[in-house]
Amino acid sequence: MRHIIAAIWLMMASFSVFAAPPKWQVGFNENYVSGYLLSIGIGCEGGCPTNTVVTSLADARTAILSDAQNHIGAFREIIPAGQVKPTSTTNNFAEIADVINIYEDFNVHLVLGLGITVPYWMGVGNNWQPMPLSSAGWEVVKNNLAFAIGDLVKYLYDDPRISTEWVKTRLFIDPYNEFDDMQGWLGNTVGAEKARRAASLVNGVYWVFNHLGLPNDGVMMPSYAGTIDPNIYLSEFFSLAYTRPNFHIYQYGNTAAEQVTNLSNQLASYKLFTPAALRPLTFVTETGVAENIGVCASTPIGNKLDPDEYELFPRLLAQNFDAEMILFWRGKRLSEGQVPGCEPYFGVVGQARANLISYLQE
Repeated sequence: MRHIIAAIWLMMASFSVFAAPPKWQVGFNENYVSGYLLSIGIGCEGGCPTNTVVTSLADARTAILSDAQNHIGAFREIIPAGQVKPTSTTNNFAEIADVINIYEDFNVHLVLGLGITVPYWMGVGNNWQPMPLSSAGWEVVKNNLAFAIGDLVKYLYDDPRISTEWVKTRLFIDPYNEFDDMQGWLGNTVGAEKARRAASLVNGVYWVFNHLGLPNDGVMMPSYAGTIDPNIYLSEFFSLAYTRPNFHIYQYGNTAAEQVTNLSNQLASYKLFTPAALRPLTFVTETGVAENIGVCASTPIGNKLDPDEYELFPRLLAQNFDAEMILFWRGKRLSEGQVPGCEPYFGVVGQARANLISYLQE
């Protein structure tokens, strides 16, 4: 699967040089699992996220195979919690495993986690705003999320199609997507209390994994999107949970080099509040920039680059970002109107993709 091709030389603008992740730990966020579940009639209570693309199992295999052949060695899948366990007594583990088995077939890294929408049976009052206001209510939701994750991983661990060694060494768990931005239907939990709940979820997942006899080296902090001051949130979280840092980082810049520098500075500011021993383990499981074309050209956001700079950005970041793993927001484009604003243009495509792959194959 890992064919080497000749590399091209890419001229780079001058900027501060940082460490780089291993090449096989650079990749994309995709939603093949949720898209496949939709294709066979398994939806989400309250509706699935609008950026989910319906995908057949055959198309998922073709796409993952193509990426693996091009040295894309890492992926992330966030599955709506309701597609994992629609009720307290039913699950879709076997169907999820159909897609996970493809990643395992090609021995790539996979970050797997839960996100919205969350079903009512887990203790929530709103599928899209699942954070309870009370501590007692959070305990119910936390326990149900932790067992849903643990039971799913146990199924994967026992599935004869999937190598237990792959589960131990290539599968990573994001307990909840962008936990710091999780909204509540009765009001929002903020600051240090939100961080304490994130830590309690991680520790709950650890407890379930230990209870089920699962390896837990792949469990990470619930992804942090920077919506709460890192001095408050990260300091509190890491005082209560000792686990791999997991960040989502977006920044503005007029050039690819400026984007990379600003992203690197943001990551460095997060690491200030991360235990020193954990900093080398940091994953950035979501980042990217939009190409300033189409509807994006008239969308007033700063996180976009003109085509000539956009083409340089993914390779520059992969070469100069001090993270153990980098996952760009998608390796493909969505259709205009499918999601609002610039999001359709965040996929790493065209010459930007070719430049990234050239670096990964060098």
